[in-house]
Amino acid sequence: MGGFHSLRALHPFGPASRVAATSSGIYSATPTTIHARHSSGTNVAWTSKKKSQPGFVERGRRAMRKGGDLKPIKLGQIELENTNGPPNLPTISKLEVGPLLRNSAIAFSSGEKSISKVFGLPLAVYKDSRLLSQPFSVIRGVTLRSYGWMDKASKTPSRDTRIVLAGIPGCGKSVTLLQMVEYCASKGWIVFYVPRASNWVNSSSAYQYDAQSRIFQQPTLAKWALKRLSAFNESKLNSVTTSEDFRHEKKTIVSGSSILSLIALGIQDPSAAPRVLEFTLAELQKMNTPVLVAIDDFQALYQRSLYKDPLFNNIPSHALSMPRLMLEYASGVRSFRRGAVVGSLCMTNTDFHIPYELRDALGLTPDFSLHHMGARNQAYVDFSKGLQAAAMTEVWEHGRALHSKLTESLFLAKLAESSGNPREFLHRGLWSSVVTW
Repeated sequence: MGGFHSLRALHPFGPASRVAATSSGIYSATPTTIHARHSSGTNVAWTSKKKSQPGFVERGRRAMRKGGDLKPIKLGQIELENTNGPPNLPTISKLEVGPLLRNSAIAFSSGEKSISKVFGLPLAVYKDSRLLSQPFSVIRGVTLRSYGWMDKASKTPSRDTRIVLAGIPGCGKSVTLLQMVEYCASKGWIVFYVPRASNWVNSSSAYQYDAQSRIFQQPTLAKWALKRLSAFNESKLNSVTTSEDFRHEKKTIVSGSSILSLIALGIQDPSAAPRVLEFTLAELQKMNTPVLVAIDDFQALYQRSLYKDPLFNNIPSHALSMPRLMLEYASGVRSFRRGAVVGSLCMTNTDFHIPYELRDALGLTPDFSLHHMGARNQAYVDFSKGLQAAAMTEVWEHGRALHSKLTESLFLAKLAESSGNPREFLHRGLWSSVVTW
């Protein structure tokens, strides 16, 4: 059972009760009485004439071994109570999208085939979601607008819908992108989600130079992408077949074979994975089913990586197979018949800041005076052409996570403390009000 939990003892221990948990059981004690539930399932209690001191659990175990004056406690006198959020919030797939949905709380999908389980989450979103038994988000105006963008994109080529979510830190870019991914998945799109693009350029996986393509291949990352793509979209890919033969060394996937058999080849043989991924996406370009490519930490794809070439120089990201493939879709060089490419900028990533080329393309305000004097890399300028910039309270009260009843004064106080920033409102506002024990 995930999330925060409180242990409430129904036995009259008094206001000074203490609760402790060990590998052997659950213990609750007052200064004079110790109650325990042993791992065998037996509930027992014993009384000490002296005030309890540190080590009371160990003394209790010794008393249980010797027999002592034991008094059983009924099972119903200890209750484990979940207080970490409201149960049974609806997901976007069960709701009718419209203006009335604004300011509503909706749950993210859960289960083994959910976005978070298959692709993972951005680090900040992952940390926040761990505090909740049912991770959720709030539908805002930008959420409804993004749903409208996706509805239009389902009928047009992906080169016509290439969007980058930009804004100040904490304004909700990553959550909005995740909401778009959830929405497209609920509408039957084929989805490929990259929650942490910085992992593609931070020199954390194997790479090797390929003389034929003149770029550095990343077989481990390509294998990861194939596994996630097939796991999440398996039902949609079952009916997709290859339109031409695919050959790798002595292995051949003939035309008309299932695309899943081709993906299986890339998973089994990582050396083939980069070519298999490129070939698979090329086959998806010919489909009428919309395809969404969603990339968080998008700015990491537009600068030199932490990978090193033989001369120990940093390799440009466009010379790495995985970033280059995504850059070609982001720039419109490659395009799906129907779909969209959406990125989200991370403004707090100090290793991979937003480069000049991307700021120019998106029309973002420079963050320092030397912006206009900085040199531009023409390759990144080309890859960024055509990109467009797009600029929770009742749930926590229901989950009894606030120290007092939610009022207008409490809401306005927390809103003022955070200056209206969604992340700060959550972290410094609501979460600073969470009751702990």
